[in-house]
Amino acid sequence: MLHAERPLPPVAIVVRWPRSAPAAVAEQMHQCLTDGGLAATWAMESPEQAALLECRGGRAPEMEAAILAVSAGGDGLNEAIGASIDVFQAAGMAVETIQVSGKLPRDSFARRLCQAGIRAVVGSAITAKTTVAGALPFGVWQFSPHWAAPARRRWFQFFSRRNPALLENSSTSLAVAAIDLGAVDSIHGRAWRQVEELLEQLCEAQDTGIARIATVAQLAAELTAAATSRPQRSILRAA
Repeated sequence: MLHAERPLPPVAIVVRWPRSAPAAVAEQMHQCLTDGGLAATWAMESPEQAALLECRGGRAPEMEAAILAVSAGGDGLNEAIGASIDVFQAAGMAVETIQVSGKLPRDSFARRLCQAGIRAVVGSAITAKTTVAGALPFGVWQFSPHWAAPARRRWFQFFSRRNPALLENSSTSLAVAAIDLGAVDSIHGRAWRQVEELLEQLCEAQDTGIARIATVAQLAAELTAAATSRPQRSILRAA
């Protein structure tokens, strides 16, 4: 009897790209992703930044443009999210993912995202060794990264056959790696080297069949499809 192959665990790369990041760093990041064939979600403050993601010939990996909502904290995050969405909509850009800093607001937050076409929210906190996607109201998914580069402390070699943690995950497991270009001064310093090390591990994981690299929007779509196809439990049958 033939057994179906288990789908590879998906990994999403989220590139946090504030306007303050040096242009040379963003250009080098895009080049590294393209050379490695790595799909990525780019969270940016301005719609004009999306010009970097345009296809430059060849078989380029998918680059998703997302919104980066920056706030000083507190109640200002809700206002920053609304203002960021308005800016991108005014530019005629349809985005499905938004990255925020700090604790997510409640109340009408998920409804506002749904109305704007947002289907995924990426937080900034590294919360666990395994990313668990949480379902928010109105069909919105929330992701919390657990790998980051650059980082104050070094992360271990997770994408390695010597460490089978990712291989042992179920087909529904997923991972999110966050790269903050705002914390990289140049492509010659230690911070950029940490980014390169993470990208090298991601390339190896993809090339050796340990994981598949996807965008956050793709992960959200897969989770939505899985939730929709999941059979509903009958109350009468349970009784």
